[in-house]
Amino acid sequence: MDVDDERRDEDGRVVLRTVGEPGWAIRGLGDQNGDGKADVLWRHGPTGMLYLWTMNGKTIVTETYLATVDPTYVIVGTGDYNGDGRSDVPVAAPDKRRTLGLG
Repeated sequence: MDVDDERRDEDGRVVLRTVGEPGWAIRGLGDQNGDGKADVLWRHGPTGMLYLWTMNGKTIVTETYLATVDPTYVIVGTGDYNGDGRSDVPVAAPDKRRTLGLG
């Protein structure tokens, strides 16, 4: 994921980050790392790449590549489906017969 440099306000806080290439979209918000704070799941539509931004409020703590999933598969949603305290990402094939889970 090509992310432009951070922009900061007069107090040094990040106020805006932009994704530098087209095709990226936010596909989920949820606590992916178990810290009780919402994180941001990104997907690159043309390639199926998934990236996670772990967050502390409005601050990006980490940017992590998760996986590349067939671009025809759809993210069904996010939520703690397995009860481990972290948000999961179920992904389904277009025919809905095959699914896989990340998280």
